[in-house]
Amino acid sequence: MIKHYLLLVITVCITMCATPSPAQNTWPAIKKQNFKYTCWVSLKDDPELLDTFSPSMLKSICSCAADRWENAYNWETFDKITKPPLDPDIGQQFFEVSYECAL
Repeated sequence: MIKHYLLLVITVCITMCATPSPAQNTWPAIKKQNFKYTCWVSLKDDPELLDTFSPSMLKSICSCAADRWENAYNWETFDKITKPPLDPDIGQQFFEVSYECAL
């Protein structure tokens, strides 16, 4: 009887634990790759950034940023909110995400 009770308790605990989930959204692979490449090209063309970060570090920053944006927005929403002219709040989010990824 105790074995059954213990098994029941373990089963309940396991099923009630929240499992970590991957990114909230999944962007189309080609769109995500294009975002990373465009990000990297724009960052590597900034001489001040190249004085601080190597090209491979810039790639890592862009990869981190892509993952963060993918987690926050589905592709359709992200594509819509990043069309020019960029809303100042979105511009600030770009700065914050890039800065955090650079750390």
